[in-house]
Amino acid sequence: MGTLVTEDGRYIDFGDPEENIRQKLESIKKSVDSLVLDNKALRSQIKGFNKDVAIKAKDDEIRSIYQRSIAVLSPVEYERAKTFREKHYQSCKNNRYIYDLEGTGIGTIVKIKCPVCGEEKDITDLDSW
Repeated sequence: MGTLVTEDGRYIDFGDPEENIRQKLESIKKSVDSLVLDNKALRSQIKGFNKDVAIKAKDDEIRSIYQRSIAVLSPVEYERAKTFREKHYQSCKNNRYIYDLEGTGIGTIVKIKCPVCGEEKDITDLDSW
């Protein structure tokens, strides 16, 4: 057990230094043991991971989303729609839009309309046909 006397005459007990070191060491050992167990569990999980199954699951998910969507916008159409939406969100305080999809036999004409001001814009990407 150790005691320290400060300049103002107060006593500070800091316990047995060896016991303090033992307690800290025991705490560190428990932490290391826990990390080793976590490491083993993660290695086991990695060994059981089958990338082909995971890829197929994601492919199936993408296919399902595609099948349930009304239309898939090309990147160009998406950007045009985004620009239109941002403009009308600011000017019309609107966040509701009407999409008009018109099949032509060779592609789909895509138009977006603001129901507040009535402006309609053709955002069709003819290069994606």
